[in-house]
Amino acid sequence: MLDTLSAASPIIVVASRTFGALLFILALAGKLRAVEEFIGVVSNYRIVPEFMVRPLSFGVMALEGLIALSLVSGFFWELGIATGSLLLLIFALVIATNIFRGNTNIDCGCFRGAGGARLTYALVVRNVFMAAFLSLALNGTSAKLDTFSVLNGVMGGAAFLVLCLAFTLIVELRERTVQFNRRFS
Repeated sequence: MLDTLSAASPIIVVASRTFGALLFILALAGKLRAVEEFIGVVSNYRIVPEFMVRPLSFGVMALEGLIALSLVSGFFWELGIATGSLLLLIFALVIATNIFRGNTNIDCGCFRGAGGARLTYALVVRNVFMAAFLSLALNGTSAKLDTFSVLNGVMGGAAFLVLCLAFTLIVELRERTVQFNRRFS
């Protein structure tokens, strides 16, 4: 059994790269639609001094763009996978730190327009799972794939992204329901 898990199949590599590219394109697009709002979200995390918030915000957006570009183009895609996985884990750590501080009533900033999820440990777990799925490509094989296999990988990556987005929306819906019930009970 362990021999079959020693290297990810080429279809998994395509799925992972597709997932990562779509994830970071979607995240960047949302941030670019509302740059000042995203800068406010970064400020709300209180992880850097105020004079560093704007440069950090633009740095995150630039990094997401470079990760997406590398995964789409194939240029240094391994570095894109590693950087994307690390960025997702950093986001998970920052969210967990703010939860620990009690600073949970802020927008997570993950996907502008996808619910504006508040900080919960479910988002930490989601980010860890996304980083793990993305990093599967680093242990992949480099065999050539036929068109059908590439399409399977692309659809698998897109499906995993849809599941992650649905999870984010379900978490936000649950949080809003809890807040609503507290107000009227």
